[in-house]
Amino acid sequence: MVTTLAEFLPQNHTQSIFRIVRTPALVKGHVLFLQGLFEELNVNRHAFNQASLIFSRNGFTTTLFDYVGTGDSQGEMGDVEFSQWTQNITSQISLLRNKDDKPITIIGFGSAALLLDDEIISSVDHVQLWHPEVAGTRFIKQMERLALLNIAHNDVTATSSEHKEVAGYEVSNALWEAIKAVKFSPSPSNKVKITWFECVDNKDAALAKVRERQQNQWLDNGRLSLIEEQKYWLSSTLVVPQHLIANSLESLLGDTEND
Repeated sequence: MVTTLAEFLPQNHTQSIFRIVRTPALVKGHVLFLQGLFEELNVNRHAFNQASLIFSRNGFTTTLFDYVGTGDSQGEMGDVEFSQWTQNITSQISLLRNKDDKPITIIGFGSAALLLDDEIISSVDHVQLWHPEVAGTRFIKQMERLALLNIAHNDVTATSSEHKEVAGYEVSNALWEAIKAVKFSPSPSNKVKITWFECVDNKDAALAKVRERQQNQWLDNGRLSLIEEQKYWLSSTLVVPQHLIANSLESLLGDTEND
């Protein structure tokens, strides 16, 4: 039996984050899902929700939450600082650590990897990255390019000296620059196991050069797993990545048994 809790959890005196926690009767471990930034939240929400249902039925407490200023959580995107999002993550990890000594696995999609510094990584037992974006500069360029493709006119405009609007999101210049400056680059001394799941059309085909180069930068910390799965987040219809979820669960079960 799995119990489901949906709640607004206070993060400070004025803001709360919305989260959904699913808890099985017998707990093997904990999974903390981290959505990507901006539009990545919307295109991946259904995949994480399906994974949460499946993982909880297999003995894992799962936590899905929206960062402050995003989704159903309180706060305005234009007021958000980068540090608030990392604090959202650390507070969720602390709640899980205080619950019991079961292993904690972070599963992050896309640009969620940009929020993971060594302190956060070292505070959990395992990390899974679903098709991650590991360079802030690259992610920001993609956001700007997407805005130009979706809107006939230039949709990257300054709304004030301190904010800009990008594809419907009002973002502070400080947050924009903070994302641009960050890079997922775990220290070699950090021994937490990291698994990178890459969706590809053909596992026998070579990775794109830029992806191969990014992955090789931290090869000592983890492993690359190629999944023959369409890039579901690019689809115009909701596609559940069944192979990705199955491989993610298999890795999760194996890591937990070895702890």
